[in-house]
Amino acid sequence: MDLGQIFERAVALYRRNFRALLAIAAASIVPVSLVQYLVLVREQPQIEATLEVLAHPERLQTQHTATLFNSPLMLAVVLASALFGYYMLAFAVGAFAAAVARLYSGAAIRFAEAYEAVLRRWPAVIAIVGLAILALVAAYTFAIVLLAIPILSAAAVATKSFSVIVAFAVTAMVFAIAFALLCILAVAACALCTAVVEGTSATWATRL
Repeated sequence: MDLGQIFERAVALYRRNFRALLAIAAASIVPVSLVQYLVLVREQPQIEATLEVLAHPERLQTQHTATLFNSPLMLAVVLASALFGYYMLAFAVGAFAAAVARLYSGAAIRFAEAYEAVLRRWPAVIAIVGLAILALVAAYTFAIVLLAIPILSAAAVATKSFSVIVAFAVTAMVFAIAFALLCILAVAACALCTAVVEGTSATWATRL
């Protein structure tokens, strides 16, 4: 089959099994959305200030805004809700992959069996998400280090184009992080599907 036929078959399968697939996705997405909504409503000003600092770290020494860094408890709550979301969505992806694999084998989708398949592979799911988070942290750290080089160089020579260099460096950092995020998510999703459907370990799944 060519790419168009594969796409048409996939759309037909999803259309015929829309309710079952929606239930599988909703089982993880609904609680995640609820938890993150409650955290966002409570800590929205601090979260926005923190994101502003992360996007423009050069302002950290010149602006005194109440961010999550000023409240370790709130920072822990936000990080915990984020981890909860990552892992719940990972289990949803795994269950979705198990359900689609059953469809392609000619079997019917069963909600319980889809989540049973992913829960049997929970060590691999946890390991893959953990590796993805570590890779994202490493990418962000690397981007910050690269961002600091042109900013510090421009500040050292007191160049007139300092603001232009800072703007270019920040823009490049944002695009680099976005690209790294897309790559990490794609690899993690493929690894999750491989671990759940084929029953491989996290190490083998990430190698694929």
